[in-house]
Amino acid sequence: MEVEIPAIHPAVAVRAPREPLILIDAPTYPPDAGEVIVKVEWTSSTPYHLHQADGGLLIDMFPRILGDTFAGTVLMVGPGPHHVDLEVGDKVLGYSFRDVKDGKEKAAQTLITVPTYLLGKMPQGLTMQEAVTVPDNIVTVFQAAVMDLGLPLPWPIPEGWTPPEADAPILLWGGAGSVGMYSIEVFRHWGYKNLVVVSSKKHHEYLKSLGATVCFDYRDKHVVDEIREYLGPQGVPYVIDCIGHLTGSLRHITKLADDGTKVAVMLPVVISDPTEIQAPVYQMTEPAEGQWKEGVIVKGVRTHFYLKNQLFKDKMQCEIIPTLLEQKVVRPNPQRIVEGETLLERAQDAIVLLRNKAGSLAGKTVFAPAGLSGTGAYACQLAKKVFNAGKVITTGSTSKVDQVPKLLGEGTVDQVIDHTKEDPTKVIPRASVDFILDTTGEAMSFLHLMVPSTSLIVSISTQPSGTQLQQSSVMRRPDNPRLPWFGRLFLDFFDTCRRTRARRWGVAYEYLFLDPNAKDLKTLAGHAEEGKITPVVGCTVNLKDVDEVKAACGTVYNGKRGLGKTVIRVG
Repeated sequence: MEVEIPAIHPAVAVRAPREPLILIDAPTYPPDAGEVIVKVEWTSSTPYHLHQADGGLLIDMFPRILGDTFAGTVLMVGPGPHHVDLEVGDKVLGYSFRDVKDGKEKAAQTLITVPTYLLGKMPQGLTMQEAVTVPDNIVTVFQAAVMDLGLPLPWPIPEGWTPPEADAPILLWGGAGSVGMYSIEVFRHWGYKNLVVVSSKKHHEYLKSLGATVCFDYRDKHVVDEIREYLGPQGVPYVIDCIGHLTGSLRHITKLADDGTKVAVMLPVVISDPTEIQAPVYQMTEPAEGQWKEGVIVKGVRTHFYLKNQLFKDKMQCEIIPTLLEQKVVRPNPQRIVEGETLLERAQDAIVLLRNKAGSLAGKTVFAPAGLSGTGAYACQLAKKVFNAGKVITTGSTSKVDQVPKLLGEGTVDQVIDHTKEDPTKVIPRASVDFILDTTGEAMSFLHLMVPSTSLIVSISTQPSGTQLQQSSVMRRPDNPRLPWFGRLFLDFFDTCRRTRARRWGVAYEYLFLDPNAKDLKTLAGHAEEGKITPVVGCTVNLKDVDEVKAACGTVYNGKRGLGKTVIRVG
């Protein structure tokens, strides 16, 4: 049955670094020899796409279509020869990263025209949303292992084959990430027996079920010494940095790598992470240049170069990846499905999630002081019931400690600290908190509590920068008010000081300015309807009773003795 192919189709593109994504009309290219047209039904968003959207990574001209990993249905088959025997209607998965002919192979569009060596048939029992988590990561693992570390992964595996370095330690830093988990499964399947994995402690049991030999917690301040003790005098001959972060991973790995160690590092190396208001800083040259001991062999993993290996080009996507999935050698990564009414909305939300590391609160430790304040009450509930935080910590006075589970629900808060008797900065262990919503203006006193490199403090109680205040909803008025230059300079200076101080601790810091919008309010309404958040009303006063209103406002202003939200009856 012939399918009518439109001349143009929608595609998601980067207009310029740090700007919102746009939807463009992309031309639909008829398939040449060895090519097919695929209707893309699912794609994935990865840190690489964030690097492109925020840093313009490897983009020399805008607009540029995003995307690489896809799953979908074959709509048209071009003339042969083909690497895969395909028919119209076949379900396929693939990894098409090249930027050729107006981005015809890029995945963030409804139709792509790709050569058949960049895809494979969908294995039975696999959903499309599961499939798009796999190809780019498996390709990366093979490229890092074979081309960068020189560890053989023959295909097909010869009967009775044992790798020459079967017992050699292979250190995988960031083992709970996508590349890390697939690395464990691939190395295990090919017979490598000494996989030393570094990740958060909560992932250790699962990673061992995948094939990790031993696991270490990256949060442990003695983690480098513990790994050295395990390795013994021979040290570690092979390392894959599955993260590629200057402070998050490389600063530790440089202490472990000795003369002769081969290190493969994910590129680009992140020097500083992007935020909603700060551009990222990347490095594509030698990772952690100048910090390695003499004799260490360091290579940046360039996944896009895998086609230079003829075996990889002919077999990787057409045969190796589908077979590994079909035989359940590898398991698809856990997925988070990004919802949205339009393709553009879903794509933009995915970038925002990556930028803010949203969803990463799952299983992590959140500190929201003043848990029965107007904001703190919602922060605790959202952290636990919406973002699935592993541990939620808050504070309260003696009279409020017992009220926390009653008002917020049993199990919402895991630890309540009586701030009138104990100092939270001394009770909470150092380097143990992943996220803080500062509702008390004490953000800088919490820095030592944060996990270096990966944690974030968002404050609503310090001060914004002058630029942020000028651009806020407060200043969007018909008379177009402008901040005095000296006021703007003053606010910018202190905001920079806070950011710099936080950066020295390896912590990201942001001030959050309230900017209400219909989309967020609708989301919150949905959470309330589902019972995930419960309003906490402290007191209700009558607008006509001036003294009552003044007293209530004074309680809010002083930030003491208040409970939940103060509500004023107007009618």
